[in-house]
Amino acid sequence: MRYTWKFKSKKVLYWLFYSIWLISIVICIDYIFYYCYTRKLSHIDRPKNIEYPIVANTDPITIRRVSQVTPDKKSSYVNFKCNKKYGTIRIGCFGDSFTHGDEVSDIYDYPSILQDIFTSKGFLNIEVINFGNAWHGFHQAYMLWEDVGRKYDLDYVLLGPLTFLPLRDTVFNHTYGCSPYFIHSRYIIKGNKVELVDIFGNNYAETFKNYYSFIPKLALIKYDRQTPVFLRCLIPEGRELKNPFYYFKGSRQEEAYASYRILVARMAEKLPVILGSYNNKVVDMGKGIKDKNLYSVKLLSLKQFPYLSSEGHNSPAGNQILAQQYFDSLTNGQESKMVILHTEDLSTSVVTPCLEGSALSIYDDVSIELQGTKLGCFWKQIESVSLLGLKDSSISALDAVFIPLDFKIKKGMKLLLEIEGVPKNKTYDLGEVTPVYPGLNIGIVNIEGSLAHDWLDILYINLERCPIIGENKFNQNTKIHLFLDNNLIMEGTIESNLKIIQLLPMNYRFQRLRSRGDINLDMNHLQDNGIVYLLAKRGECTTKVPFARWTKKTIVVPLRDIPPTKNIKP
Repeated sequence: MRYTWKFKSKKVLYWLFYSIWLISIVICIDYIFYYCYTRKLSHIDRPKNIEYPIVANTDPITIRRVSQVTPDKKSSYVNFKCNKKYGTIRIGCFGDSFTHGDEVSDIYDYPSILQDIFTSKGFLNIEVINFGNAWHGFHQAYMLWEDVGRKYDLDYVLLGPLTFLPLRDTVFNHTYGCSPYFIHSRYIIKGNKVELVDIFGNNYAETFKNYYSFIPKLALIKYDRQTPVFLRCLIPEGRELKNPFYYFKGSRQEEAYASYRILVARMAEKLPVILGSYNNKVVDMGKGIKDKNLYSVKLLSLKQFPYLSSEGHNSPAGNQILAQQYFDSLTNGQESKMVILHTEDLSTSVVTPCLEGSALSIYDDVSIELQGTKLGCFWKQIESVSLLGLKDSSISALDAVFIPLDFKIKKGMKLLLEIEGVPKNKTYDLGEVTPVYPGLNIGIVNIEGSLAHDWLDILYINLERCPIIGENKFNQNTKIHLFLDNNLIMEGTIESNLKIIQLLPMNYRFQRLRSRGDINLDMNHLQDNGIVYLLAKRGECTTKVPFARWTKKTIVVPLRDIPPTKNIKP
């Protein structure tokens, strides 16, 4: 018996030490992956100053919680004293980059334009203050209101038009590797309440170390939807694994919107809040909060030229539309009546050529002119030989997505969509290229049902709206190729619902025509209609090509049924 017991003991010890040895090997291998992963991340978008910035009227702990603020606009809260003058009505604008005014100059963020509207209408006791910051989620916007905004004795709060983004408010770093030091606090659900979870250090480097620690803090294991770093480092780039230890069993959207309802209701307890949003779900969420101080408004977002900037933010004209809707919400509450620009394709064109048959890359500048004003341009320098514009027939060439090409475009070239199949591939003729002007190397093809993503390099074709392809059936993994004559220019697949084709460019990023950030249209000084010109300049010589037709159009946007308890009066 003693011998048997000793034998079994040795066997148990053997397997125990063997298991420990195996686990040690696994941990060592994991740590090697972890070290390489975090070392690479530590050099990406590293702050020039590792210390958190000192920002006027902002507690250091608030900066650590939100990670960064962008108070570079004249309308920013840092340019106002906390104490207001007697009789002044203050309006605080909270949100993300759309509120901050990314891609526009100092005077064309929507809070600045809203201030100008109030002043021009005789409201001389109004101050509009910009608390918006690039890349913030609503949790960060709320932290800024709680810690900073309440110092300013605000009379009204404007939320939106975006910032309610679950992807940003259910993690501690929502950049997914693009900006590893952008680590912020967040709120978690605790029954019918929320609780703020902090993980920051004394500087960016210490916060980075806290978040990307090999042995994570319990808060990160429980409250970060992203997988703990010791597992994340093993996952191939571009893929994501659900955190198995996460505290909330519902979806990302369910968790985020539960926190939004609680936080927005808290704000409305203190002062009137207008929740304006481009997103119907956010508007419905606001309407579901029963508070006499909360008004939920569906805002109009114009996605056509000249209302967008290069990366999809509002242009000055887009912010003008946004500010007008907030103004009308604050002063009358029923509707917003505005004049906008509508553009459509030309049926004929007459041009005065300067250069013919040259690659587009030789031009110093290719821009858009409207009634003598250079209003926009392609969002980056053209480096290709030509551009092929693809669009639905319902929009003008100004809103096409342009595919850069390394060869010249000729009239009559065919756009062919090839779909792989068994026993043979199927090819569909989507149409012929129509040159904007012979020799200019810009052509247009209308594809019914096509729609480009706002900022990603993806072209979608809705098969239900494309009569050439729509009646056919395809498999989910079917490969798609887009040719211009014999030149492959895009490729992609069919989405899982089998109703949408996704196409990506082969070589270059898409080109788009976007408005400049330093010029706004004065609709009062525009004619009722006119021509939009494309200007291609090289040295002293300019090719001026009629590109589209524009007309002024009056629209009415319904806002809400119930006005604020106290409308602002001039």
